[in-house]
Amino acid sequence: MPTWPFSPHVAFADNTVPKVTATHINDWESAQNSVFWHAYLSRPQCRIYCNDGATVIGTVAPMLIRDLATSKYVYVAAPSFALSPSDMETPAVSWPTSSWLYLYAKCSGGVIVWEISTTAPVVTTPDGTSATPSLLFKNGDDSRRYVAAFYSNGSSVIQRFQRIDNETTLLDEAQCVPASAGITSWQSPSIATYVPPHAQEVTLSAQLENYSAGARALYLTFDGDAPASPRGVYTSAGSYNGELISVMLTSQVFRWKTDSNVLDHTVRISVRKWRD
Repeated sequence: MPTWPFSPHVAFADNTVPKVTATHINDWESAQNSVFWHAYLSRPQCRIYCNDGATVIGTVAPMLIRDLATSKYVYVAAPSFALSPSDMETPAVSWPTSSWLYLYAKCSGGVIVWEISTTAPVVTTPDGTSATPSLLFKNGDDSRRYVAAFYSNGSSVIQRFQRIDNETTLLDEAQCVPASAGITSWQSPSIATYVPPHAQEVTLSAQLENYSAGARALYLTFDGDAPASPRGVYTSAGSYNGELISVMLTSQVFRWKTDSNVLDHTVRISVRKWRD
């Protein structure tokens, strides 16, 4: 039979024994601490999208957050939102150009307010030592909970996307290797306008058109890697093949190459989605 906190210490009754002792109170507080830590270090679920290049629309699940007015940690919910440049940390009439933007939730007096910033999230926890597998808060400020990241291009237009929890799918073609000939040395294209600096994994659409008389292969891996047995896309003579391949990210770069330098095959690679 499980013991505390999965079953009661004892069955208490009003004005009778057993009495409440320091052990009981300390264990209750420890159990509350454990539950709160789990909620505090969990990213809130969300569904957020921009399908017009201008307005960011979404719904975010209730969350545990530090209230700016009271400095207490509270569990609060918020209605759906439609955000514009006026919701920037410094309100504006247009989105910044060529910038990654980060959506944060903050709370004041029990009310959630959305804030968009150019400041990226980092690992921040109350004890200053806890590690987390993903970034949860704005740099140096655990009163701002990180929710999403999106990119504003050189024309102040938001790169269209849909985000569900920690996965962002791009709604438009995002070709990072357009119609390239094959090459046997590792190439390192940047995807800095398609995935944010803190992204942990990217899904690529890798396509290989082979018009040779033999088989051809396209290989992919992460920045700095040179595996002996890389994952890839394989084609037989005079054929085409395309696959979705997920690649771990160590930077805003990935690597690709083919098994031949002969000009008889064409490579195309696009970003489809990323996770953080």
